[in-house]
Amino acid sequence: MKSEVITRIQSHPKGKVRVVGRVAGIEACELVSDMDEIVVGSAVDCDLVAADALLPARTFRLWRKKCHAGTDEECRCMWMLEAFPG
Repeated sequence: MKSEVITRIQSHPKGKVRVVGRVAGIEACELVSDMDEIVVGSAVDCDLVAADALLPARTFRLWRKKCHAGTDEECRCMWMLEAFPG
């Protein structure tokens, strides 16, 4: 099922994100990155490749939305998920 591909996203210190995927209850993939965008899909040029014939070549992307309130405050970031068409 597509809902099993990505099971957990955790923020890490210094702006890193950890994406973990489970298939049939078994941890199948893990990616720790400090990139501002992560593309997930079945194509070999994706950042996280899911070897599943049912998934599109580019399934979705996670991207970091940065919000800088001012120079005297910490940056408030959040991760957004955007599904690709198809």
